[in-house]
Amino acid sequence: MNFRLKQGLITHTVGSNLVLYNSESGFLYTLNNTAADVVNYITESKSVKEIINLMSLNYGIEKNIIKKDVYAIIKKLKKDSLIS
Repeated sequence: MNFRLKQGLITHTVGSNLVLYNSESGFLYTLNNTAADVVNYITESKSVKEIINLMSLNYGIEKNIIKKDVYAIIKKLKKDSLIS
């Protein structure tokens, strides 16, 4: 399954954080490194399975552990209407 960022969402890197600005709602979101990686992979059109595999390799953590984190991040991004 692939997701995409909401149209009109503005992304900007500030220091080591990724900031998302939803111009429709006026809300600003600051993401930690893990959530920022998920968003960056989404912008690269990676599937959830690909995101889990890449993050498992990058972080050196088992896929079943990363999978929980990735799905939690995606759930939050969907809840806040940042991805579809």
